[in-house]
Amino acid sequence: MKRRHDERDLIFSRVRLEKGTKAYEDYYREKPHLREGDDAVRGKTLRPRSKKDSAVLRRLLALLERKSNTLASLYDHLEATPLGPTRRPFESLVEPKTSMRRAGAVALGYVELNETHYYSHHGGLSTALGLENRGQPVSLPYTYAIAFLVRIDRDGLNCSPRLEGMLATEEAYLTIASIGAAMAIEFKKRGYESVFASEAYYPGPLVPLGMDAGLGEIGMANHLVHPVYGNAVRIGAVYTTYPLKPDTPRLFSLAAFCKRCALCLMNCPSKSIKPHPRIVNGRTHYKMDDQTCHAMWFRSGTDCAVCLKSCPFSQGVDEADIEKMQKDPELIDAIVEKHIKKHGRQPRCRPQEET
Repeated sequence: MKRRHDERDLIFSRVRLEKGTKAYEDYYREKPHLREGDDAVRGKTLRPRSKKDSAVLRRLLALLERKSNTLASLYDHLEATPLGPTRRPFESLVEPKTSMRRAGAVALGYVELNETHYYSHHGGLSTALGLENRGQPVSLPYTYAIAFLVRIDRDGLNCSPRLEGMLATEEAYLTIASIGAAMAIEFKKRGYESVFASEAYYPGPLVPLGMDAGLGEIGMANHLVHPVYGNAVRIGAVYTTYPLKPDTPRLFSLAAFCKRCALCLMNCPSKSIKPHPRIVNGRTHYKMDDQTCHAMWFRSGTDCAVCLKSCPFSQGVDEADIEKMQKDPELIDAIVEKHIKKHGRQPRCRPQEET
């Protein structure tokens, strides 16, 4: 039986609950096993920090401030855009993809939406947009979506969990919002309702959406892994009523690869990644401890991302090797050994400056 994920179950939503409130008591009455671990990080704010002032820290803080203002402005612009009085289709179905590629997307796919692509309820994570929506049912007004990927700068990512890694990730998130907003506005101008996903607003979980769009498979760290770009990407999405021709999932034997690789698990500084697959709505996910993962963020002062850089696909796996391993899983060991010989068990940081 298929089920919809609930945004209230995300740790980012859970830790916003205030002790003593009805919402707090109601939630942990249903899920008491989460209370102690959530309380350990409740009320804390992730503040990027370093042992000394640095250009990287200053750039990151400036970017975070700019991103907050930019997201609010993009959603205001979308809301203010009037719906076109008549529907004007694109000349071809590839035109939206072409436009978004020019703006910086490296991979895109179309999805026909079903209810599992939406959260069942909002988790109250859109307060930056002035939305107090925790507990409100998520409506299902859109019928199609464009899922797309933006690359994280690999040199920056490879410095994770240092500030360079967080800077690279946040730059990707800002690019995603800009690309998504531009396409959502274009859909509205053509007479079709649309909205874009961003850190400030998620109608549904993006990893399964990305898999259904043909952008990769779900890896052991529960991130989407693209065969070319690996984990070194962030996912965006544009939801719309515009009719699109769905793409198909792109499978490349990732589950077998993860089972024999597990570098993300071995390198995880908080030991949060677990090698236990489970099937949810027909897709393979893995168990993980989101509480110890989140606690690591506060200890490091960054969003960690060691799991992202640890994946061999993030550093590049030869296309010929990917083809071969699908026919002969025994070759996976050789691919992992080649990766370790070149990068070590996890890639080394080559910073331009000390932070």
